Amino acid sequence: MNILLFATGIALIALATYDALKTTISFSGGGPLTLPLATGIWSFALGIHRAGRSDSRKLLKLAGPVILLTTVLLWISMVFAGYAMMFGSHCDSIISSTTRLPTDFAEKLYFTAYTLFTLDMGDFIPNGHGWQMATSIASLHGLSLSHSGANAKVHRSDGSFRN
Repeated sequence: MNILLFATGIALIALATYDALKTTISFSGGGPLTLPLATGIWSFALGIHRAGRSDSRKLLKLAGPVILLTTVLLWISMVFAGYAMMFGSHCDSIISSTTRLPTDFAEKLYFTAYTLFTLDMGDFIPNGHGWQMATSIASLHGLSLSHSGANAKVHRSDGSFRN
């Protein structure tokens, strides 16, 4: 087992989860990733608007949805990368459901993607109780994350990502 890869995956998952929870549940502002991302996008749009560019009002109207979309994509990317690293840290973590042979990293990526989005294709399965629990948690995490994105839209539609 590659402990460094496993620990890096856990750290990515934890950071993305903390940021998503702080952003969607807390009333004190965005998380450590969301706040600078939102501020940067908004500052860019506002700078163009203040420069007097034509159609800059349209850009300002688009800034909110762009912030939301990029934030949710950041969370999903980090969680996907984290679980891919976690499953990829051990050669026998995921096996073929038909041959029972270990999977390669590309197959682990595929497994991670369909697990996070709860598709349960069944091509590959976790090998052992620990990896089964990790798969269950990843599935729940993917479902929760997609709902967090919708929650961010409802609670933060006023653009209040500030501390």
